[in-house]
Amino acid sequence: MRLVNDERKFKIEMNEPLRYKKLTFYQTSWDDSGEKVQTGFTVKTNPSDQWPKYAIYTCGVALFILSSLNFLDSYPQA
Repeated sequence: MRLVNDERKFKIEMNEPLRYKKLTFYQTSWDDSGEKVQTGFTVKTNPSDQWPKYAIYTCGVALFILSSLNFLDSYPQA
């Protein structure tokens, strides 16, 4: 697959979509029963696609804060 005004080539396989900017390209069908191999694609915008990454960042920040508070509480007070 080649995108307009872009010289890079991308490989899209079943269960491995291409994420480009805010679009996700899925391979939705594949047929090799005829003379030529045919592939069908679906293009979607998926705003929730990045939520797992945001959740990991949030958990990392929360763990850092909790660890820092626990570390500060472990110091003997003067």
